Amino acid sequence: MAQSQQPEKSGPRGKKRATLHDLAQLAGVDASTVSRVLNEDPTLVVKDETRQRILGAVETLKYVPNAMARGLRRQRSQTIGLLVPDIGNPFFAQIIMGAERVFSEAGFHLLLGNTAEDPARERSFVELLRSNVVDGFMLATALTQDATVEELIRLEVPFVLVNRAHPGTSNYVVVEDREATRSAVDYLLSLGHSRVAHVSGPLY
Repeated sequence: MAQSQQPEKSGPRGKKRATLHDLAQLAGVDASTVSRVLNEDPTLVVKDETRQRILGAVETLKYVPNAMARGLRRQRSQTIGLLVPDIGNPFFAQIIMGAERVFSEAGFHLLLGNTAEDPARERSFVELLRSNVVDGFMLATALTQDATVEELIRLEVPFVLVNRAHPGTSNYVVVEDREATRSAVDYLLSLGHSRVAHVSGPLY
């Protein structure tokens, strides 16, 4: 299938954005051949010299593929949506940095949404991002409504819950709070302490 042509928009310096036809004209080949080379079509048989001319034209014209069109064609955007309740909270900042590092290494981009602990806002983010913009979700908010999770399950949208569980799925990652608390208490008891107090801060 031919790659969608870039819209002829002006770049930051007022120059028209290069299209597949511009590449084809410079490389002396058909636009369909350019498209198949750029999309790494495994069925395409082309001389290495021709391939290098096309790649050279890409470099010369500073051609930038239309990522959205490519994603729609492949039905994958290489993007993951991450929703957090408070982007300024150090706990979630660590989650964001870790997720961005791992996804980047895997060739994915991260699209971040700050729900501000508002269930309606969270729902709107999910609806917006689900429209062929992301390949899956990380939901790092304890306020995620069951209806939202159940809808993602019904639609077979890939997702993982962070720091919370849901009875309808095993797609979650949680901190072993109970085991950690038990280990801490057992240690104090082993030292002979019998009156143990717990002082906690905010939930996040």
